Amino acid sequence: MTVLLAPSLAMPVFAQPAGETDSDTVTTDMEQRLGRSVGELDRILQERGVSEERAAALAREIEAIRTDRAAITTALIAAAKTERKLSLDIIALENRLGTLQQDAADVRASLWERRALLAEVLAALQRMGLNPPPAILVTPDDALSSVRSAILLGAVVPEMRTQTARLATDLEELGQLTATIADERTRLETARGEQAEEQARLTVLVEEKRALEQEAAGTLAAERERLAALAAQAEDLQTLIMSLEADIEAARAAAERARIEAERAEREARQARLDAEREARESEERIARERLEAARQAEEAARERLEASRQRAEELAARQTRIAPSMPFAQLTGQLERPVAGRTITAFGDDDGLGSIARGDTMQTSADAIVTAPADGWVLYAGPFRAYGNLLILDAGNGYHMVLAGMDRIEVSKGQFVAGGEPVGIMGSIRLAGVTAAAAENDSPTLYVEFRKDGNPVDPARWWERAGTGRT
Repeated sequence: MTVLLAPSLAMPVFAQPAGETDSDTVTTDMEQRLGRSVGELDRILQERGVSEERAAALAREIEAIRTDRAAITTALIAAAKTERKLSLDIIALENRLGTLQQDAADVRASLWERRALLAEVLAALQRMGLNPPPAILVTPDDALSSVRSAILLGAVVPEMRTQTARLATDLEELGQLTATIADERTRLETARGEQAEEQARLTVLVEEKRALEQEAAGTLAAERERLAALAAQAEDLQTLIMSLEADIEAARAAAERARIEAERAEREARQARLDAEREARESEERIARERLEAARQAEEAARERLEASRQRAEELAARQTRIAPSMPFAQLTGQLERPVAGRTITAFGDDDGLGSIARGDTMQTSADAIVTAPADGWVLYAGPFRAYGNLLILDAGNGYHMVLAGMDRIEVSKGQFVAGGEPVGIMGSIRLAGVTAAAAENDSPTLYVEFRKDGNPVDPARWWERAGTGRT
């Protein structure tokens, strides 16, 4: 008579399958801001789980590059690349972990359906006097050992050997999957820890860069007020870009007119002084001396006006420093990295779900993701704008503009030059704005990216790196 094990013996091996389970506040006292930024370094790093050794190394790095704008930009780009790689690694690990967990669930479901067969095998071992201790029922490896023992000892009747062998194979696969899942979870936690370190490093580097860029705090505040006024007047993105370009051109023209006027006044004052000197030799000494003094004062006043004009021109140049991009934007096809790690959910030319055609790419990314500049350019606009939320417009030169929208914070200011790959903003934990239906239906953070040439949207696809489309 066949002896069946009680359910309490076989059931613990496999449970019934179930699903696995602002920011931009400008401060005039830059030394105080720098001190506060570095003073908060320990707190920021401690919150993100960074070791004391790593914190000390970062503090030394910040001190070395504090006054070196080029060095801090290079460090920012390198840190952003590292953080992007870690983000992609985490996405890959999470996807692989999900696949492994599903595979393990499938194997468990298959084994659950054959629990009666396992009960027969264990019953056969009992009949042979090989009643195993309770530990045999704890893990798939214990169950696998029992099945193998039954096969080797001939405890399985011939007609059941094929099924038993298949059972052993599935048990072995489940054991391997369980071990692999544990390894992948360890790798995932390690990657998340490294990402937290890089994000902490980026936070401090961005603070230092902002401190260097905001030395003219009062001027920056005035620029922001003018930007807000332009944004309120603009009806759409194209109007905004045209207004910004006109604003820059008007400022340049005003600075040039002031320079010409100051030079003319200086020439007239110099000529008046020469005339006075000549007349001093021909006129009474007292009268000539008075006229000479008046001419000297006029020349001094003209020189002061010229110096003031030059200072205004230098301030304008500081706000709108035009460092030439390393390459023309049109020649960068197939070379640009996407500004965030993630996938494209709506591409240029797709139906945007709102009755129109998408004029840019919408990219789904992770919470607090770092946003980088796709290419070299000058910040034309940085701030909120209508349904776009926080909007950043970069002038890439030769009529090309890059538009990024949907960030929680923008870390650059108008007139600033940014290099390709340099961090320019940070995503939030949820979607903040969207210009397509796909973005509106998605709770995850989404970044909208639009390239324009002479005011018209163009397909960004030909500029992205050829390694992959980023679409799923």
